[in-house]
Amino acid sequence: MAIVLGSGLGAFAFELDNRLEVPYAEIPHWPASTAIGHAGRLVFGNLGDLEIVAMAGRVHLYEGHSAAAVVFGAIGLIIGLALQANVGPGTKYENFLLLITYWITPWLAVIITDYFLHRGRYPESTFYDTTHRNWKGFIAMLLGIVATYPFWDQGDPIPLGWVPKNYPQLGDLSFFAGAIVATVVYLVLFQIGRQPSTETAPVRR
Repeated sequence: MAIVLGSGLGAFAFELDNRLEVPYAEIPHWPASTAIGHAGRLVFGNLGDLEIVAMAGRVHLYEGHSAAAVVFGAIGLIIGLALQANVGPGTKYENFLLLITYWITPWLAVIITDYFLHRGRYPESTFYDTTHRNWKGFIAMLLGIVATYPFWDQGDPIPLGWVPKNYPQLGDLSFFAGAIVATVVYLVLFQIGRQPSTETAPVRR
C-alpha cells in the first residue's frame, strides 16, 4: 500500500515496523520536497500485515515542478487502477502495458522525427530554457494517439477498434497508424513559424 503524507501526518511514517528510509535526494530524478515540515523521505515498512511505502513529505507545484508531470502522473495512476495494473497473480497488468504502447509509439515517432529534423544538433540553451514549450510535438503525439483508436485489437477491457472488428485478418495495426500520423503531423507543424534559411549552398568546382 502506498501513502502520501503531508505536514500533519508526516510522523505516521516513523511508526512503521522494519522501517527503511530513503531520502528523496538519493533517488535519481526524484523531485526534492522543500516545504517546511516535510521530511522528504520515502519510507518502507510494515503496519501489521500490510507492507507500506509512504512519502514523508509530498511535492508541491509552487516548489517549481511541472504541472504537466503531475497531471499526467495522476492520469497514469487512474488508468493503472482502472485496469487493475498490479503485478499479483491473476491480475491484468498486461492490459496496462498494452495501453502504454498506444501512446508511447506516437511519442517515439515525434522524438525520432524531431531528432532527424534537427540533425541531432540542439542549442544547449534549449535544455535549460524553462519557457520552452514544444506544443507542436504534443499536438502531433495527441493526434497520433487518437489515430490508433480504430485499430485497437487487444481484447477486454480495451475496446475493439473498427478495423479489426471488420477486418480481423489484419490484426492490430495501431502502432503503425499512430507512428505514421504523429510523424506526418509533426513534419507539417514543424514548418509553421520557421524562418527561411539565408545560408547559401557552397559552390562546387
